[in-house]
Parts: sequence; structure tokens; C-alpha cells
Amino acid sequence: MQITRVQHTCFIIETDEGCLAVDPALDYFGNLWSPRGKNRLASQLLSNVSAIVITHSHCDHFHPPTFLHFGKQTPVVIPAADRNAEYPMAKELAEHGFSNVIEIEAGETVTLSGLRITSIAAPNSIEGIAQQSILIDDGKNRILHGADTLEDFETFERLREEGPIRLALLPLNCSLNYQNLRNQMSPGTWLEAAAVLRPEAMVPLGINEGQRRGVSALDAPWFPHSEALYRDRDLLAGLPDGTHLLALDDGQSIVLDDSPLGTSTAITARTEAADSGAADIETALGRLWSILLDIHIRDRHHFGLVRDLSHDAWRDAWLECRARVEDLLPDWDTVLLNAIDSLPDNRITAPVLRWFPTTTRYLASRGGTTGRIVLDSLWLLDGTMTETDYAQALYSWLAAQVRSDATALWRCRLEYSGWLQQRQERKRAALPRGFDPAATREWIDRQAAADVRSAQYVYPRFHPAFGPFDTATAPDSSSSAAPLALHSLTRNEGRRQSAVLILKDTDALLGRAIDQANGSLTIDELCTRHGLSRADYEKFYARLMIFAPYCIEHHWYPSQAMVWRPDYRA
Repeated sequence: MQITRVQHTCFIIETDEGCLAVDPALDYFGNLWSPRGKNRLASQLLSNVSAIVITHSHCDHFHPPTFLHFGKQTPVVIPAADRNAEYPMAKELAEHGFSNVIEIEAGETVTLSGLRITSIAAPNSIEGIAQQSILIDDGKNRILHGADTLEDFETFERLREEGPIRLALLPLNCSLNYQNLRNQMSPGTWLEAAAVLRPEAMVPLGINEGQRRGVSALDAPWFPHSEALYRDRDLLAGLPDGTHLLALDDGQSIVLDDSPLGTSTAITARTEAADSGAADIETALGRLWSILLDIHIRDRHHFGLVRDLSHDAWRDAWLECRARVEDLLPDWDTVLLNAIDSLPDNRITAPVLRWFPTTTRYLASRGGTTGRIVLDSLWLLDGTMTETDYAQALYSWLAAQVRSDATALWRCRLEYSGWLQQRQERKRAALPRGFDPAATREWIDRQAAADVRSAQYVYPRFHPAFGPFDTATAPDSSSSAAPLALHSLTRNEGRRQSAVLILKDTDALLGRAIDQANGSLTIDELCTRHGLSRADYEKFYARLMIFAPYCIEHHWYPSQAMVWRPDYRA
């Protein structure tokens, strides 16, 4: 039996009958714990996996972008208690097409890859995620893999009474445990576990890799040590007689044979095999899947942590994936399309699906595929495109495709307007809090009157987050005063709501005139051009303020109004 550390808590156990992987999770973006530089070797080490065991659903242990490299028939063992979770792993695996998911109860045993695998009960994580430790037995050697396991000395004592533990893989120093916040071990409790289990050797899991990642103890005080801990005299002296520390780095292996484990145990470094770039392709596709899948959904749900990539990082990651696959494969477009098509539609988080869900569903219903739509949307990105520019490009591209259907085009514009308003939410002024309806109307009238008093100096334009304007059905729809619709999107108790204001007659004429002038004409110039009075404008302005405060912007110089605005002409 050969045991190899791949990355973080991911280990593979190789026998003559197969290769078992525990918690396979490759680090594609530095958002887990291992350096990206060894992903090629990690990919090669995982290439012959015949069975998988998952200890729990944190993304550095249950990582779909890594799973997608395995065959869909590969047996995957998960804790049965996870079926009651908010986001069960079994459901997610089934959506990705894995058909051999084995839910195992605590104390239950299955045999895979020539190994008896027993689920060991472990306390749930602090946020309630079901966890399990794993006892692996090949008939000669009993190995305990503890992942993020909290010290449970009664269980350790029982395991020791049932038979000798030859090798214990337990988390060392990945801990806030002195505050009882994490299911992981401080150095002291790690030594206590060693004293109870009394294995031949202890292999630390999840040891802080801060020095390699450029993270200091000041940045992360709950990781106060690095690999230097392995050489700490107090730690080594605290190990019980007959138990030795074996520190395995990523890609290092030990062989369990008849020789005792100890200081003379050979630790060998697995080397990268020469290939045609298959591992590089897998890494590129893993990065692609990582930007398209929400791997942090549980972190957000339980902790409120938002770890999404910024637009610039997301854009650069995609361009890197594309360039790498393009360099390695002549049919790279097909490879990328197949990689996206392999994902369930409801799991893809590409901007085109998040920002324009109704429009993409419409296009898919007309014979397109979600994968093709997503891939085509990615082609629009270039190395300098901002998020706002990308949203504009997506809108223009989608609107051109649905132009023949007036309803679909209207919905596409509405989705674009919603994106704009969402991005502008923090910048948009609002009514003072606590106003009753009468005070609100008084405040609005006072604000409108103040702006109109300076009508010869003020250049109005619609806030870029509002719009688009849509011509309502009317016999005289070609008239400059034809009805217009102004939209505002809000959320009420978690549900998205759309409010519509129909502008008619003088209001419609002014609305269209302001939209066309886009900050190049003063209030007086607009009114004079259309034979209107300042009072007409003041009523129009107050009505818009009631609908949505500050949907009209007023500038003292035209240069202040000549800023970016959305292009709805598509």
C-alpha cells in the first residue's frame, strides 16, 4: 500500500486493486490551501482514481471543479447525515451526472479499491455541516484519516481497543479550537490524540502553508506556525513512545510494508510524468469550471462569506483558460463547449445567465443550447473590458438576437436596466428615512422647485441606471409625445419587483427630449424648444421624484452630464 499526499487534506491510497482518493480538491485559484504550482502533478496523481471518499462538504474537501475530471461511474462515498443539509452533496453530485454515490452511516463499512472503508462518527462542524472521519483497512494496516475532525477521545479510545492504528492523519494547527470555533486540532490536542491512539506514525493534515502562500502569523493568527512546527522540540518530545511524526509535503509518498514506521521510513517525492499536456488541459478546464460554478455557496449560506472573484480576475482567468486550451488542442472550441455542456444549467453562474436569465432561456427555447450561449458570451470578453462594458456588450449581442420578438426585446432591455440599477444602488440618493407621505411630498416639491429656480444653468439627464424607454401601444406611437414607460426594479422580502411609470402627453414629450439631449441642454432650453414652461417641467420632475428619487440628474455644467450612459439602441 502506498500513501501519497496530493494537496491539503487530499490523499490517495494505492493498492494492487485500485486507487482511493480522500477529499480530492485541486487549488485552481489560490482559494483553497495549496500552491497552484503543483496542480500539474496533482492532476496526474488523481488520474487513476477508482473510488472517492468525502469527509464533509466544505469546498476545500468537496470541490466539483476537481470532481468533474473523474468518470461519472466512479464510486463516491459521503456521510449519510449530509442528506439533511441545506445543500446536500448527493443532490449536487447527481446533477453533475455521478450515478454511484454511496451514503454511508457512522460505523458502516464499504469495500472499494481493495480497501475496507469505515465511517467514523465525527461532531458536526460549527455551522452544522455533517462530518465523518475515515478508517481505512487493507487487512494488515489500519489508517485513520481525520480531515477537520474535532478531538473525540472516546472514539479514539474505542478505535485503539479494536486494533492498532498504524497511521493517523489528523489536522495539526489548522485551529481556532482554543475558542471552540472549529472542528480542528491545536498542537496540544493533536498530541493528546496521539497519546490515546498511539499509532506508529502521525501525519499532519492541513498544516499551515502560510510561508509558501505569503501569509504571516499577523495576517492569520490562528495559523501561528508553518512547517517549522514539524521541527518544534516540544511538539516532537510530546509524542508518545513508539509514535513518530512523518511530515508529507504535496506529492510525497510513503509505502506501508512490513517495515516499522519511524525515522528510517523512506519519504519519496512523486515526479511529474512526461505527457502531451493532458494535465495542463485538465488544469485549464478546472479553472474554467471554477469560474462557472459556485463552489462557495455553503460558505455564503452559513457564514455570509463572499469569495467570488472580482470581474477583472474572472475575466483574466477565462482568457488564460482559453489561451492555454487553444495552445494545446486544435479543436479547442469544441473542447471548451463540451466542458460547459457537461455542467447542469442550474449550476452555471456565468454573467449572461445571472444578468439575462429570461433572455437566455428564450434563446435556448428557440433551439440554442445553454452551453453555446455561455461560450459565445465569453468570446465577447477582451483583456481590458470592464464589468460595465461587458454588460453593455452582452446586452447589445442578446438584443440583436431577439430583435424580431418585441416582447423578448423588451424583457432583454428590462434585465439590462435591472443590472444597471443594482450596480448603482449604493450610489443612488434616497429619500430621508422616517418621512411620512405628506413630509415626503413636501421634500420632493422643495427639491424640484430649487432645481427649477436655476433652470437656465441646470442640464438634466436621466440617471444611467433608469430606463430603457419603451414606446407604449398607442395610435400615435410615432409622435414625439407618444407614451413612454420608465422602469424601476426593487426587492421586497427577497422577491424582485418591477414598477412601471407611464409618461404621457407633456411628461412623455419632456422625457423623450431629456433622453435625446442627454445633458446637453438646460431646463430652459428644453422648455423653450418644445413650447413648455418651467411649471410644466417642475410638475414633470416632481412626478418622477415620487416614482424614484433622483432618477433625473441635474448638472451645473454640460461636461458633468457627459458621462457614460447605457446604449439601448441595440
